[in-house]
Amino acid sequence: MSLVSVGVGNGEKERIFLEALVKKNLAETPVSEKAPIYYYPIDINSEFVDIALEKVENLPVEKKGIVGFIEGMATLKKRWNSPTLFCILGNTFCNYEPEFILQLVRENLEQGDLFLFDTNLFPAEGSEGQSAREAILGAYTSRENTLFNKYPLLQYGMNPDDFDFELLLAPVDSRIGSLYRTSKKLHILKDTELIIGEKTIDFRKGDIIRMGFTYKYTCDQITAFLGTCGFEVLKTFLSEDQANALILAKKRV
Repeated sequence: MSLVSVGVGNGEKERIFLEALVKKNLAETPVSEKAPIYYYPIDINSEFVDIALEKVENLPVEKKGIVGFIEGMATLKKRWNSPTLFCILGNTFCNYEPEFILQLVRENLEQGDLFLFDTNLFPAEGSEGQSAREAILGAYTSRENTLFNKYPLLQYGMNPDDFDFELLLAPVDSRIGSLYRTSKKLHILKDTELIIGEKTIDFRKGDIIRMGFTYKYTCDQITAFLGTCGFEVLKTFLSEDQANALILAKKRV
Protein backbone atom coordinates (compact mmCIF):
# COMPACT_ATOMS: atom_id res chain seq x y z
CA MET A 1 0.00 0.00 0.00
CA SER A 2 1.04 3.59 -0.60
CA LEU A 3 0.61 6.27 2.06
CA VAL A 4 0.34 9.68 0.38
CA SER A 5 0.12 12.75 2.60
CA VAL A 6 -0.40 16.28 1.27
CA GLY A 7 0.73 19.14 3.50
CA VAL A 8 2.85 16.71 5.47
CA GLY A 9 4.50 19.27 7.76
CA ASN A 10 6.95 17.50 10.07
CA GLY A 11 5.41 14.08 9.38
CA GLU A 12 4.72 13.10 12.99
CA LYS A 13 1.17 11.89 12.33
CA GLU A 14 2.23 10.02 9.22
CA ARG A 15 4.82 8.05 11.18
CA ILE A 16 2.06 6.76 13.47
CA PHE A 17 0.14 5.37 10.48
CA LEU A 18 3.25 3.95 8.85
CA GLU A 19 4.23 2.12 12.04
CA ALA A 20 0.75 0.57 12.13
CA LEU A 21 0.91 -0.42 8.46
CA VAL A 22 4.34 -2.00 8.91
CA LYS A 23 3.14 -3.95 11.94
CA LYS A 24 0.05 -5.16 10.07
CA ASN A 25 2.12 -6.09 7.04
CA LEU A 26 4.58 -8.14 9.08
CA ALA A 27 1.78 -9.94 10.89
CA GLU A 28 -0.23 -10.85 7.77
CA THR A 29 2.37 -11.44 5.07
CA PRO A 30 4.92 -14.27 5.06
CA VAL A 31 8.51 -13.02 5.24
CA SER A 32 9.27 -14.49 1.83
CA GLU A 33 6.39 -12.56 0.27
CA LYS A 34 6.54 -9.24 2.12
CA ALA A 35 4.71 -6.57 0.16
CA PRO A 36 6.48 -3.21 0.17
CA ILE A 37 4.90 -0.13 1.72
CA TYR A 38 5.45 3.15 -0.13
CA TYR A 39 5.42 6.59 1.50
CA TYR A 40 5.05 9.85 -0.40
CA PRO A 41 5.23 12.98 1.82
CA ILE A 42 4.12 16.05 -0.16
CA ASP A 43 4.45 19.70 0.84
CA ILE A 44 5.08 23.07 -0.82
CA ASN A 45 8.02 23.50 1.57
CA SER A 46 11.00 21.31 0.62
CA GLU A 47 12.40 21.55 4.16
CA PHE A 48 9.24 19.97 5.57
CA VAL A 49 9.52 17.15 3.04
CA ASP A 50 13.10 16.49 4.18
CA ILE A 51 12.04 16.53 7.86
CA ALA A 52 9.16 14.13 7.16
CA LEU A 53 11.53 11.72 5.40
CA GLU A 54 13.98 11.86 8.32
CA LYS A 55 11.14 10.99 10.70
CA VAL A 56 10.76 7.55 9.06
CA GLU A 57 14.31 6.79 7.98
CA ASN A 58 14.45 3.77 10.31
CA LEU A 59 11.17 2.24 9.09
CA PRO A 60 11.18 -0.52 6.43
CA VAL A 61 9.26 1.51 3.85
CA GLU A 62 10.07 2.77 0.38
CA LYS A 63 9.90 6.55 0.41
CA LYS A 64 10.01 9.48 -1.99
CA GLY A 65 9.39 13.10 -1.05
CA ILE A 66 7.55 15.39 -3.46
CA VAL A 67 7.43 19.19 -3.45
CA GLY A 68 4.10 20.27 -4.88
CA PHE A 69 0.59 21.64 -4.41
CA ILE A 70 -2.55 19.57 -3.92
CA GLU A 71 -4.05 21.38 -6.92
CA GLY A 72 -1.59 19.37 -9.03
CA MET A 73 -2.90 16.05 -7.73
CA ALA A 74 -3.66 14.66 -11.19
CA THR A 75 0.03 15.05 -12.08
CA LEU A 76 1.31 14.02 -8.67
CA LYS A 77 -0.66 10.75 -8.63
CA LYS A 78 1.45 9.47 -11.52
CA ARG A 79 4.23 9.03 -8.93
CA TRP A 80 2.42 6.37 -6.87
CA ASN A 81 0.44 3.16 -7.30
CA SER A 82 -2.87 2.03 -5.84
CA PRO A 83 -4.05 1.00 -3.32
CA THR A 84 -3.38 4.33 -1.62
CA LEU A 85 -4.21 5.78 1.78
CA PHE A 86 -4.52 9.45 0.81
CA CYS A 87 -4.18 11.80 3.79
CA ILE A 88 -4.87 15.47 4.47
CA LEU A 89 -3.85 15.94 8.09
CA GLY A 90 -2.93 18.82 10.39
CA ASN A 91 -6.43 20.36 10.17
CA THR A 92 -5.73 21.78 6.71
CA PHE A 93 -8.90 20.28 5.18
CA CYS A 94 -10.86 23.25 6.58
CA ASN A 95 -8.70 25.72 4.64
CA TYR A 96 -10.20 24.69 1.29
CA GLU A 97 -13.62 25.23 -0.25
CA PRO A 98 -15.30 21.91 0.66
CA GLU A 99 -16.74 21.02 -2.73
CA PHE A 100 -13.48 21.91 -4.48
CA ILE A 101 -11.28 19.75 -2.26
CA LEU A 102 -13.69 16.79 -2.13
CA GLN A 103 -14.21 16.80 -5.90
CA LEU A 104 -10.45 17.00 -6.47
CA VAL A 105 -9.76 14.08 -4.15
CA ARG A 106 -12.61 11.96 -5.50
CA GLU A 107 -11.53 12.44 -9.13
CA ASN A 108 -8.07 11.12 -8.30
CA LEU A 109 -8.95 8.15 -6.11
CA GLU A 110 -9.06 4.68 -7.61
CA GLN A 111 -11.06 1.68 -6.46
CA GLY A 112 -9.42 0.37 -3.31
CA ASP A 113 -8.00 3.76 -2.32
CA LEU A 114 -8.96 5.30 1.02
CA PHE A 115 -9.22 8.95 2.07
CA LEU A 116 -8.23 10.00 5.60
CA PHE A 117 -8.45 13.54 6.98
CA ASP A 118 -8.77 15.32 10.30
CA THR A 119 -10.59 18.47 11.33
CA ASN A 120 -11.53 20.61 14.29
CA LEU A 121 -15.25 20.46 14.99
CA PHE A 122 -17.68 23.29 15.63
CA PRO A 123 -20.48 22.69 18.15
CA ALA A 124 -24.08 22.80 17.04
CA GLU A 125 -26.12 25.95 17.60
CA GLY A 126 -27.02 26.96 21.14
CA SER A 127 -24.99 28.04 24.14
CA GLU A 128 -22.08 25.77 23.15
CA GLY A 129 -22.05 27.25 19.67
CA GLN A 130 -21.99 30.77 21.01
CA SER A 131 -19.14 29.92 23.40
CA ALA A 132 -17.23 28.32 20.53
CA ARG A 133 -17.63 31.42 18.35
CA GLU A 134 -16.39 33.64 21.17
CA ALA A 135 -13.40 31.36 21.79
CA ILE A 136 -12.50 31.30 18.08
CA LEU A 137 -12.71 35.05 17.74
CA GLY A 138 -10.67 35.48 20.91
CA ALA A 139 -7.90 33.24 19.59
CA TYR A 140 -7.83 34.68 16.08
CA THR A 141 -7.91 38.31 17.21
CA SER A 142 -5.27 37.87 19.91
CA ARG A 143 -2.22 40.12 19.81
CA GLU A 144 -0.03 37.18 18.77
CA ASN A 145 -2.24 36.14 15.88
CA THR A 146 -2.74 39.74 14.75
CA LEU A 147 1.03 40.27 14.60
CA PHE A 148 1.43 36.97 12.73
CA ASN A 149 -0.94 38.18 10.02
CA LYS A 150 0.58 41.65 9.86
CA TYR A 151 4.18 40.45 9.81
CA PRO A 152 4.64 40.09 6.00
CA LEU A 153 3.95 43.81 5.54
CA LEU A 154 5.83 44.87 8.65
CA GLN A 155 8.82 42.82 7.50
CA TYR A 156 9.13 44.98 4.37
CA GLY A 157 8.88 48.23 6.25
CA MET A 158 5.23 49.21 6.29
CA ASN A 159 4.34 51.41 9.24
CA PRO A 160 1.98 49.53 11.62
CA ASP A 161 -0.30 52.59 11.72
CA ASP A 162 -0.75 52.46 7.93
CA PHE A 163 -2.88 49.31 7.87
CA ASP A 164 -5.21 47.31 10.05
CA PHE A 165 -6.15 43.64 10.46
CA GLU A 166 -9.77 42.48 10.52
CA LEU A 167 -11.12 39.04 11.30
CA LEU A 168 -14.76 37.97 11.11
CA LEU A 169 -16.49 34.67 11.79
CA ALA A 170 -19.70 34.71 9.81
CA PRO A 171 -22.25 32.28 8.37
CA VAL A 172 -22.04 31.53 4.64
CA ASP A 173 -24.46 29.61 2.43
CA SER A 174 -23.59 26.18 1.00
CA ARG A 175 -25.41 23.33 -0.69
CA ILE A 176 -25.93 21.66 2.71
CA GLY A 177 -27.04 24.81 4.52
CA SER A 178 -25.36 27.56 6.51
CA LEU A 179 -21.69 27.14 7.56
CA TYR A 180 -19.35 29.31 9.60
CA ARG A 181 -16.18 30.59 7.94
CA THR A 182 -13.50 33.01 9.01
CA SER A 183 -12.69 36.06 6.88
CA LYS A 184 -9.29 37.74 7.22
CA LYS A 185 -8.47 41.09 5.66
CA LEU A 186 -5.74 43.71 5.82
CA HIS A 187 -7.12 47.22 5.30
CA ILE A 188 -4.68 49.79 3.90
CA LEU A 189 -5.24 53.10 5.73
CA LYS A 190 -2.65 55.26 3.96
CA ASP A 191 -0.91 55.40 0.57
CA THR A 192 2.23 53.31 0.96
CA GLU A 193 5.11 52.15 -1.22
CA LEU A 194 7.01 48.96 -0.43
CA ILE A 195 10.20 47.71 -2.08
CA ILE A 196 10.39 43.91 -2.22
CA GLY A 197 13.51 42.68 -3.95
CA GLU A 198 13.70 44.53 -7.27
CA LYS A 199 9.98 45.31 -7.34
CA THR A 200 8.07 48.29 -6.00
CA ILE A 201 4.50 47.72 -4.86
CA ASP A 202 2.14 50.66 -4.43
CA PHE A 203 -0.74 50.41 -1.99
CA ARG A 204 -3.51 52.99 -1.93
CA LYS A 205 -5.73 54.04 0.94
CA GLY A 206 -8.81 51.83 0.84
CA ASP A 207 -7.06 48.79 -0.70
CA ILE A 208 -7.94 45.46 0.90
CA ILE A 209 -5.72 42.40 1.02
CA ARG A 210 -7.89 39.31 1.41
CA MET A 211 -6.17 36.47 3.24
CA GLY A 212 -6.86 32.79 3.84
CA PHE A 213 -10.05 31.43 5.40
CA THR A 214 -11.02 28.50 7.59
CA TYR A 215 -14.35 26.69 7.64
CA LYS A 216 -15.85 25.58 10.95
CA TYR A 217 -17.87 22.39 10.54
CA THR A 218 -20.02 20.27 12.78
CA CYS A 219 -19.50 16.53 12.38
CA ASP A 220 -22.91 16.19 10.70
CA GLN A 221 -22.01 18.91 8.18
CA ILE A 222 -18.81 17.13 7.15
CA THR A 223 -20.70 13.85 6.79
CA ALA A 224 -23.32 15.60 4.65
CA PHE A 225 -20.66 17.11 2.37
CA LEU A 226 -18.96 13.74 1.94
CA GLY A 227 -22.28 12.18 0.98
CA THR A 228 -23.22 14.85 -1.55
CA CYS A 229 -19.73 14.72 -3.10
CA GLY A 230 -19.76 10.97 -3.70
CA PHE A 231 -18.00 9.54 -0.65
CA GLU A 232 -18.93 6.77 1.74
CA VAL A 233 -17.82 7.28 5.35
CA LEU A 234 -16.20 4.10 6.67
CA LYS A 235 -15.36 5.26 10.19
CA THR A 236 -15.31 8.43 12.25
CA PHE A 237 -12.96 8.78 15.21
CA LEU A 238 -13.89 11.50 17.73
CA SER A 239 -11.64 12.94 20.42
CA GLU A 240 -12.81 12.60 24.01
CA ASP A 241 -13.90 16.24 24.15
CA GLN A 242 -15.70 15.92 20.78
CA ALA A 243 -13.64 18.87 19.48
CA ASN A 244 -11.71 16.97 16.77
CA ALA A 245 -12.51 14.23 14.29
CA LEU A 246 -10.52 11.84 12.13
CA ILE A 247 -12.56 10.54 9.21
CA LEU A 248 -11.88 7.56 6.95
CA ALA A 249 -13.83 7.44 3.69
CA LYS A 250 -13.77 5.94 0.21
CA LYS A 251 -15.18 6.88 -3.17
CA ARG A 252 -18.76 5.67 -3.50
CA VAL A 253 -19.32 3.43 -6.51
